[in-house]
Amino acid sequence: MKNGFALVFAVLAVGLAVVSPWPTGLGETTTGDPRLAAALRDTAPSTGLRDASVAMIENGRARFAGVGDRPITPETPFEIGSITKTLTAMMIADLAEDGVLRLSDPVEGLLPELKGTPAGKATLEELLSHRAGLPNTPAGGLQGMARVILSNFSGANPYPLSTEDVLREAAGAEIEGRGTVAYSNLGVALAGHAAARRTGTPYPDLLKKRVLIPLGMTSTVVRGLDEAPPQGAALPHRANGHRVSPWSGAGYSPAGGGVWSTTGDLTKLLTGVIAGTAPGADSARPRFDVGEGERIGLAWFTTPKGGRQITWHNGGTGGSRSYAGFDATTGKAVVVLSNTAQDVDELALRLLGIDEEEGSLSMPFLVLGIVWPLIVAFTSISTIRRIGGINRLQAVNDAVWSAVLLYLAWVTGPWERLTVLPWLAAASLFAASAVIVISRWRDLPATRERNPAAQRWSAGLSLAFATLVVAAITVPT
Repeated sequence: MKNGFALVFAVLAVGLAVVSPWPTGLGETTTGDPRLAAALRDTAPSTGLRDASVAMIENGRARFAGVGDRPITPETPFEIGSITKTLTAMMIADLAEDGVLRLSDPVEGLLPELKGTPAGKATLEELLSHRAGLPNTPAGGLQGMARVILSNFSGANPYPLSTEDVLREAAGAEIEGRGTVAYSNLGVALAGHAAARRTGTPYPDLLKKRVLIPLGMTSTVVRGLDEAPPQGAALPHRANGHRVSPWSGAGYSPAGGGVWSTTGDLTKLLTGVIAGTAPGADSARPRFDVGEGERIGLAWFTTPKGGRQITWHNGGTGGSRSYAGFDATTGKAVVVLSNTAQDVDELALRLLGIDEEEGSLSMPFLVLGIVWPLIVAFTSISTIRRIGGINRLQAVNDAVWSAVLLYLAWVTGPWERLTVLPWLAAASLFAASAVIVISRWRDLPATRERNPAAQRWSAGLSLAFATLVVAAITVPT
């Protein structure tokens, strides 16, 4: 009997070691400039990244490097997220230079759906500099809010919104703090749709005509809802290694949804902005104070770092991160693209020669990675200690919720920053308690003696709710 238990526990230990949420790391394949690739590997965090593409511009010359599970080249597409905002700003600035519209135009004159609403009073300049007082992100009502929250667990696209959805959200939005810089995806999305409406050209086509073609950015594309990523794309992942869905949806495109690019294309963008030859390059000029020495132009931020002024924008989706920035004084610039949700800002700045301290984990991430496994561990220990005094329904109820919490922690925990030991320890205790319960199953009463019907109802509802939780975060929305 003892040998049988030992064998079971040995098998479980091996199985848990295999399925534990071991964090991902940069792949072994290297392409491009050897020195830049070495600098990337030396500078990058040891975990959290998977595939990365980097470009450096120095003395007017660009160098490229890629590292990953497969060859990553300057032509490998990545989601770029909010770097798209700089493209939208440049597109609108270029239209303004040609007299097609004015930055001082209120958007209600371009988007009649917003006529008479607080959002309609905002000007294009206010929207592009995040000073319109609009909320951050269009969610799509209560259903949209639920979708956004669940996407944190399921990895589904949280913003499958149409242009009409975004305009509807904007029409009902409240304005707060107009004139003060407060980041707003909704604001930049509105600006992009307003420009498209004025010209009678869909946003993707207008962006291509005004910015991408003049700069030779032939690999930068806007993908609509449910359109496949570009061929050869580095598909998005959580920083803990799990695959997630790309973001897409026409409503969110001008702010960064569904836009893919390459280090090769973004190098052309930075080269043109630094030289002042890109369409709408003046959008990078600092215009308004953000605070603590930071300023903003039209989408572009300029921040004092290490005694230098860095003009930049980053981007993030559910499974990709990006950064594009430059020092206008020296002309030195960097682009970093990755296909995990591990921030690359610090990495990019270090490549520019600026030391940055690594950020700390926020409380929600600690909850996901530590507290949930601790709950499972305490529940499992309690089950083992009370094995002679529990009943089958109670054991099943505890097991169901322990399994759900382990699954949630496995999917969403910040394992790129935390050791997997809390999860592995909790899973081991859970497995041990399950083996002990199963071995004693015949000796356990079906329910407690008092109110067995109530316990059956409670256990049934608990099981149903747990099933809904798992379904909600597993089934794409």
